[in-house]
Amino acid sequence: MNTYLIYELQNAASTRRPIKIEAKSLNAAKIAASRRQLFRGTVLRIDAPNGAALSIKEGGKWRDYQ
Repeated sequence: MNTYLIYELQNAASTRRPIKIEAKSLNAAKIAASRRQLFRGTVLRIDAPNGAALSIKEGGKWRDYQ
């Protein structure tokens, strides 16, 4: 299991306290983040525990940074 930090943001430049989850893979973390999304039209971002951005969901589509 890997640790991921999930952010639900108003836009890609905003900040907020993350939710820490354990998931088997980045794809599993994306599914968990989508299920936890509370508001429509927000941006989801998944980071590694060291702060490196791994993936972002804008406009309903995930885009990986790596």
